[in-house]
Amino acid sequence: AHPGTTAICAWARRARAQEGSRSPMYLRLPLRITTKGTKMRFILTAALLTSLVFASVGVMSAERTAIVFSTCDGWIGKHAATEFANYCRLLTGQRASVLASTGSSDEKELVSRLHSYPVVVLIGNGSLASVPDGVRAKLGEDGFVVRTVSPASLGGKRALLIAGNTGKATLYGVYHYLETCCGAGFFWDGDRVPRIAALPVTGLD
Repeated sequence: AHPGTTAICAWARRARAQEGSRSPMYLRLPLRITTKGTKMRFILTAALLTSLVFASVGVMSAERTAIVFSTCDGWIGKHAATEFANYCRLLTGQRASVLASTGSSDEKELVSRLHSYPVVVLIGNGSLASVPDGVRAKLGEDGFVVRTVSPASLGGKRALLIAGNTGKATLYGVYHYLETCCGAGFFWDGDRVPRIAALPVTGLD
């Protein structure tokens, strides 16, 4: 391989591994390669490679999953959604958007945004979906539900609902889902998080 190509590829791998800004304006590559007595400037090649690298990073980190939490559950509901998002990234390599549902009957803007996501996860009981009253009466304080739903509020779009009677119960439900459906393990000496192609969201009850 040409030494210049090798140097640029190594730089590209480092750029792809970085989690910082994705804007090429922050990158400079004043690279000069001398080979067989002829100086060659690879600025144009590097600029093209920069565009390709950051386009690739954009694909890898595209937010394909929307996680919606109910503000009615307070800080612990938001924490449950954030935890889900963190493990979503570790499991699939993809970031997730964390969105708040205020519980109002008119959330057209939120619903419109959700239609652009292939995967929707609803954390806690909210206006978009909730555990039926008959089921909630049997859950108690720490019980929860993990199931696939197709709420009318989302136009029948399938989504994953994780909810309990309290924010704490909902958080328990998040960890239960990660363990039983995704194969994650939580131990005193650290977490075991496998790599999976996608979050399972269908056929759950």
